[in-house]
Amino acid sequence: METKIPLPLFKIDKEFNILEFTGTAADFFPETESLYQIIDRDSHTKLKNCLINGDAALTFEINAKTKQEPLELFKVFAQWKGSEAFCVFVPANQDYHLVHKQLEELQKRLSETNFELYEKKEQLSSAMDRTNRLSGPYIELSDTLALLPIFGDLSEEKIKAVQEHAIQKAYDNKPERVLVDFTGVGVVEESGVLQLKDMVLVFKQMGMDVVVIGLSPDQARVLKPYRTELELDFERNAKVSIKKWLVKEYL
Repeated sequence: METKIPLPLFKIDKEFNILEFTGTAADFFPETESLYQIIDRDSHTKLKNCLINGDAALTFEINAKTKQEPLELFKVFAQWKGSEAFCVFVPANQDYHLVHKQLEELQKRLSETNFELYEKKEQLSSAMDRTNRLSGPYIELSDTLALLPIFGDLSEEKIKAVQEHAIQKAYDNKPERVLVDFTGVGVVEESGVLQLKDMVLVFKQMGMDVVVIGLSPDQARVLKPYRTELELDFERNAKVSIKKWLVKEYL
């Protein structure tokens, strides 16, 4: 492990197994696989209690066994990052005020990094939600006919995002029939089919017929168990289906 901190630093997991350590840690402590093995036996419970709370930056004192001393008091600065923690051991009998300041700066940087990761996660989630909404645009073909093409894999998240605006648009426009186009659909997930079923039921409750068009044979087999229950019409060729329903309207 590379670090600019001139102090013993251990990286551990939830079971206190040592995953990595600095050269300074190797100089201070005997080689071991568990943090427990360098901590005084009477302090094991304290170590566990101090590190059991996962997210916060932690500071506590504890007795440890070093290469030079059978027992020495250390101040420990710990920071969890997911399922792993970084523990810095500062000898309590040394003047560590300067190092303490460096550690505070390190903890601050770790906190800032965690916040930046959270922001990136939120941005990614927002972008994914927007992408899902755009993957099912509601298109008003006429006063009585609407088209709802779906693009990409049929997932629960995508249908949830699509139905928010599709149901509102259908409620506002009140078409007699909604054509759900599967031409651009890739993988059909079971959770996506169940969510699609809920959306179709809402259309039905608003008095609208639903026709699923552009189905591949594999997709038709996946949706077949719900065809009778939802009174769905299946039509394979999307282009022909759209033309047929538009012609029917104006005849």
